[in-house]
Amino acid sequence: MFWYRIIVPKVGPNERLPVLYLLHGANSGPIEIMERSDVVKLSSASHLITAIPDADFSYYTKRMLLAGVYAATLLYWLEDRSQDAAATWAFLDRRIADIARIPQLRARVEKQIKRTPSPADILRRVARGRSGRWAPPRSR
Repeated sequence: MFWYRIIVPKVGPNERLPVLYLLHGANSGPIEIMERSDVVKLSSASHLITAIPDADFSYYTKRMLLAGVYAATLLYWLEDRSQDAAATWAFLDRRIADIARIPQLRARVEKQIKRTPSPADILRRVARGRSGRWAPPRSR
């Protein structure tokens, strides 16, 4: 399901307004857009209904992945000489299988990231020395 935040300016009961679909970047959501920008003021001053999709990073990445699969499959199909485009269908099946592996890869990467110490942890370990206690730098 796809959710929107809608900004509707105060208008008369039968007044019709144009709609602006504000497609924000993947690094922010509609709440941040509404809190950190003048979009509400702009909507009211311009008499626009503003619809902001509540889409996260995965919304955009899925569409980019599918666009890549579509383009690659189209190019493959243009050169396909097999009967009933059987080679193209096989190519498409392999690309979809590749995309289906992404969540597993992501889970493995996230697990590894959780195991990896932060730079601050590494610096603390170095500062403590091998004994586990902090050791002041040696004077020269």
